[in-house]
Amino acid sequence: MTPREPDDELLAWRTDWQAETAPTPEVLEAICRRVRRQSRGMALLLAGELLLAAGALVFLIRFALRHPDPVDVATMAGLCLLTLWATACSLWLRRGLWKPETETTAAFLALSVGRARRRLRSLRASWWLLGGEVALFIPWIWHSLTSEVHRRPEPWPPPTASS
Repeated sequence: MTPREPDDELLAWRTDWQAETAPTPEVLEAICRRVRRQSRGMALLLAGELLLAAGALVFLIRFALRHPDPVDVATMAGLCLLTLWATACSLWLRRGLWKPETETTAAFLALSVGRARRRLRSLRASWWLLGGEVALFIPWIWHSLTSEVHRRPEPWPPPTASS
């Protein structure tokens, strides 16, 4: 097996990367556009999350009101608390990430790095949220399957066995 010869294009990229020249105005403007586009995307995502959380709360409260069994009410209350916690975490993790402090390239890059770090933190919060949901759903499902309250009556007349 012979060693591969260095790729000319890769060598040119490496030379450009290691050069100590200032980025061109086009590159600087592209960075600014990207951060602004990400800001719009964050705003849309936040609006969607808030609408989804509001819809989930309405659904959970209506379910708890229609099913007065204490286990159902407690589970729906727990899920409401998890929804509120997740929404608060989402808002808290986005604080200070809407726009750069100044209009410099360094500020835009710092904002982009900060957003990436917060996304990693939100991943950890997502695991806690999943754990809370599992801790609520498993007993609730077990109770629903074994409880007389949720059993459907047998059909009448009973089905006949066909030969």
